[in-house]
Amino acid sequence: MSLKLRSKPDDLDKSKIIWRYIDLSKFLDLLETEELFFCRVDKLFDNHEGAITKAQRELDRAIIKSVSYLGQRIIDIDHEEDKKYAFVNCWHLSEIEDYAMWRIYGASTNSIAIRSTIDAFEKSLIIEPAVRKQLDIERVFYIDHKKEEFKLIDVKNPQYFHKIKIYKYEKELRALIKNEFNLEDHSDENHLKIKFGEYGVRVPININMLIKEIYVSPNCPEWFYSMIKKLVVKRYNHKIEINRSIADNDPVFNQRTEHA
Repeated sequence: MSLKLRSKPDDLDKSKIIWRYIDLSKFLDLLETEELFFCRVDKLFDNHEGAITKAQRELDRAIIKSVSYLGQRIIDIDHEEDKKYAFVNCWHLSEIEDYAMWRIYGASTNSIAIRSTIDAFEKSLIIEPAVRKQLDIERVFYIDHKKEEFKLIDVKNPQYFHKIKIYKYEKELRALIKNEFNLEDHSDENHLKIKFGEYGVRVPININMLIKEIYVSPNCPEWFYSMIKKLVVKRYNHKIEINRSIADNDPVFNQRTEHA
């Protein structure tokens, strides 16, 4: 169910900062369960998820045309069916907060942004070696599905790391776990600690390793900021810095004061 060709256009710098913008309910779930939810790809709202572009399909067919029947079968797999075995968790790549992300994914003034790094995210996942072998973490590339080939090829499932260009603002980093147990290596997924479900899979994490800082949403009330600090530090005993959004900082330059 996978095809591996060519090489990556660049290496992923694992020290890069990533963000996850979530509402209060999802944040509380994270604190209580110490798990991250990986959504099954066929449950995502974008119907282009996991699709093979026209140019890529033509290239793949040309490459494997004379290789084997098996190779042809790999290209012709049912990609809608394949999505049921792909599970993703998504982050935003940026050095600083992004106000658009607050508006889209924070949704309200009672929201949270988690700041981490790619390296910390990867190391925080508490998964068995067999599952880690099925894990890929890469940035998403945004392409024209009618004209362009895949840019990131040296991964098992490149179709899950390419999206149509209208989503370019997301600057997404994506973690993919492929449930190929019982399929490729003939192992039994029932023996795994994590359980693949109809809507996704919950992956245990080390919260203190994952979260470098927590930011509360712009213009949030004081009670909300205080509550988050008490929850994180006192109730759940995590030594994590809690910050207000930089949008709430006092202006460095005040024209009225300057001309007084």
